[in-house]
Amino acid sequence: MTDRPKKRRHVTLSGAITQARKAGMTPVSATQMPDGSVSLEFGNRDGKDDSKNDLDKWIANRAN
Repeated sequence: MTDRPKKRRHVTLSGAITQARKAGMTPVSATQMPDGSVSLEFGNRDGKDDSKNDLDKWIANRAN
C-alpha cells in the first residue's frame, strides 16, 4: 500500500445549510470563516416561529 495523503473534504456553506434542512432544522444565520469553517445558528430571532411555512408543513405531512 502506498501512503497517499487523505483528501480533506471541504465544507461549503450551501452544503451545510442543505444538510441542516434535511435534518429538519432551519438556520437563521450562516457564516463562513476565511479558514473554511462554517457556523450555523438555529432558532428564531424575532420571537415568532417562522421555521414552518406552508411548503414545509406539506412536505412534513407527506414524509411519513
